[in-house]
Amino acid sequence: MSSSGRTFSVLPTLTGSLPFAMHGFLEQDTLPDNFNLFNILKHNGFNTGFFYGGHSNFDFMKKFMDYNKIDRLIDQEAFGPPYKKLPEKGGESWGYEDQAVFSKLLEVQKVQENPYFHVLLTLSTHNPFLINNAAHYEQLFDQRIASMELSPTQKNGPWRTGHSLFQF
Repeated sequence: MSSSGRTFSVLPTLTGSLPFAMHGFLEQDTLPDNFNLFNILKHNGFNTGFFYGGHSNFDFMKKFMDYNKIDRLIDQEAFGPPYKKLPEKGGESWGYEDQAVFSKLLEVQKVQENPYFHVLLTLSTHNPFLINNAAHYEQLFDQRIASMELSPTQKNGPWRTGHSLFQF
C-alpha cells in the first residue's frame, strides 16, 4: 500500500511512519515534532546522511533533513564529471543516475568506527523512466528471460509492447 502518489513522501513514511497529512507531511509550513530513524539514530551516536541525485529542495526533502540535523547531505550540487545525469526529456533531467549516487556514497563514506545511517534516494524508477544505456539493460533482461523455464506466453508477457522496457 502506498502512502502517497509521489516520491517525496518516501522519506517521512519509511523513516518515521509519519502520516501524509493534508497534502503531504513535508508540505506543512512547519514540521511537527516527530521521531524518525534519522533523529533517533543520530541521538544514539549514528552519523546520518541523505544521498540524492536530484535537487534536495524539491518537494521539501531538504526541509526534512534540516529538521533532523543530518550530518551529510549530498544532492545534485555535489556531482559533476565523471558522473552522468539521466537522459533529458523536454530539455530537463531529473538529475544524476543511480550509479552516480551509489558511487558518490562510496567516494565520501569512509570506513569509520561509529555506526552510520544513510538514505540513498534514486531517480531511475521515476517518471519518465529514462536511463542511460537502456539497450544494454534490455539485452540483460532478454537474456534473463531466455534462461528461465517459462512458457512462450509467459516470455511474451505484458512488458512486450514494442516499447522500451524503460519508457512507458
